[in-house]
Amino acid sequence: KYFFENCLGRCFKVAESKGKELAALPALREIAKHLASLPRVLVHRDFQSQNIIIQNGQANLIDFQGMRPGLAEYDLASLLYDPYVDITGAERAELIRYYREGRGKSGVTCDEDFDSKLRLCAMQRLMQALGAYGFLGLVKGHKSFLQYIPRAVRSLRVIVAKIDNLKPLASFLEELR
Repeated sequence: KYFFENCLGRCFKVAESKGKELAALPALREIAKHLASLPRVLVHRDFQSQNIIIQNGQANLIDFQGMRPGLAEYDLASLLYDPYVDITGAERAELIRYYREGRGKSGVTCDEDFDSKLRLCAMQRLMQALGAYGFLGLVKGHKSFLQYIPRAVRSLRVIVAKIDNLKPLASFLEELR
């Protein structure tokens, strides 16, 4: 709802009826239900470049008040599809390889659904970020957030196009300008 109202409605002036139609897609409900059924770990929930501070050669995390149980892939998706940073597909693939390798070294391997869960979490994260950018930029008057919308929409298009049963949303996003 946050994405449909604050990004599509406020930023792109999409009619409320169209936003509600897209938000009501059965596939979105199925995805939410599926993700809600998966095991949880403690996640940052805003694990993106602006919340990682390098000090004296050491990485420190900030802005973790939203930390709660969630899917491990959500934090990875937040970092890999961070609208504040332009990451190429090759760089993203290398970071995923590094993540898988690191998990393997710790004795925790990625399951066969890892790629699917990562895509779904990336979609969820990008929709949340886009809703926040619209709200913060247009309701709260923090216009600087609006500059990140085009990159986030481009990433969301790529992700949604790879998710089964979301063709109506994928087609809509392709036409969004």
